[in-house]
Amino acid sequence: MIRETLAYRVVQASYTAWLFAQTPREDLVRIVIDNTDFNGRTALYDLSLLLEGEKTCPRINNTESSVFREFESFLKQNLDVRLEQLSSHSAPRTEPARDEISEVA
Repeated sequence: MIRETLAYRVVQASYTAWLFAQTPREDLVRIVIDNTDFNGRTALYDLSLLLEGEKTCPRINNTESSVFREFESFLKQNLDVRLEQLSSHSAPRTEPARDEISEVA
């Protein structure tokens, strides 16, 4: 939706970016990789490593979106983030997320 003065109108989005605070599920990544329509219009950014203090951001971006390219440029230049290709076979987490409570024996 776009706001024009006091009214709103619905527009067709050319591109979509999904920003994930946790590593996206493998089946979702596989759908975006395998579906040529999604692959050319949808970008996925896994921000989970950034939220854990690392300087790495796995992503899929095969779009021609200048906005997404500018976002990636910002991550690289201003936050010193290394962008990596996100695959559907990303390694599963082996340690609990920060918001999980560890058991005390």
